[in-house]
Amino acid sequence: MSTSKSLRPIFFALLLVAPLIGCATSKPDEKITANVQTAIDQHPDLGPPGVIQVQTRKGVVYLSGQVNNGLAAENVVSVARGVSGVSDVVSNISVAR
Repeated sequence: MSTSKSLRPIFFALLLVAPLIGCATSKPDEKITANVQTAIDQHPDLGPPGVIQVQTRKGVVYLSGQVNNGLAAENVVSVARGVSGVSDVVSNISVAR
């Protein structure tokens, strides 16, 4: 049996497993994003639901959007930090003038 024929099964196994590895790392981030968005949307003083956008990458939550004042911006970050699984929060929230 040639070397290339013996490596074929390994190659195909890697092709099947590689997409699963990517899915495994993104599921926790998707859950964190949903939980942070839900937590923020439950605070009407932070604006209407969906006004703050949330993205998560490797446990780090990235916030963007606009709030009415500096206190609300601080509160959004505080709410996000309080969600289980969040390792850090990066705020790109602007304050309306």
